[in-house]
Amino acid sequence: FQGPGQAGLLRRFPDSKMRHDYEIPLQVALDLLHDRREVDRERIAMIGNGLGSYFTTRVAALDPRVKAIVVNPPYVNFNRLVTNMIGPRALRIDVAYDELNEIPPSLMLGYVKLAVINLCRRFGVNRMQALIHATESYTVEDLLYRIHCPTLCICGRTVNDEMVAQSELFRAGVRSGDLTMITIPNLHEADHYNFFSNLPRLNQEIFDWLDERFQRPPQ
Repeated sequence: FQGPGQAGLLRRFPDSKMRHDYEIPLQVALDLLHDRREVDRERIAMIGNGLGSYFTTRVAALDPRVKAIVVNPPYVNFNRLVTNMIGPRALRIDVAYDELNEIPPSLMLGYVKLAVINLCRRFGVNRMQALIHATESYTVEDLLYRIHCPTLCICGRTVNDEMVAQSELFRAGVRSGDLTMITIPNLHEADHYNFFSNLPRLNQEIFDWLDERFQRPPQ
């Protein structure tokens, strides 16, 4: 399923937008899983990529039905990631998202403009400063201590300083007795945070780790 503000749902419901309390739609999915007889309730894991790691962290902190999580990479404070991406010079201006292409590349690179346009649509805002304001509530810093389930944190070598700092915040804040931090080699320098250019290695690491936690006891 796709939740509020995600691309699949936006195609049917264009007015859908992101929400900081994403544990609410995710708990509906957990309710559905718990109603299915073939589901082992003690082996439900959640994997979050990009902003999905923020969603995953929130629901793991607030719902004990999640028995293991994978965050790729950890997003602890999304507002700081957005402002870091936009950069200090561009943060001083305000512009409608459909006018971003008028900003010179010396102030904002093309890939950043595309990211801001995409986020504005998903967050239901039409100006860059409104986007920055909308992301302020997207933080899990005060919830990390509630995470006690096995946790796999995937970090990268080519990420920026803010993403490195958030990985360290995640490591320091989570109270799980089973916290694993790994780095996946990326095949392209541009593939700087979720390693989708190296899916075979990424999936191997994730599912081997899950197998170790969820393996069935000997019969």
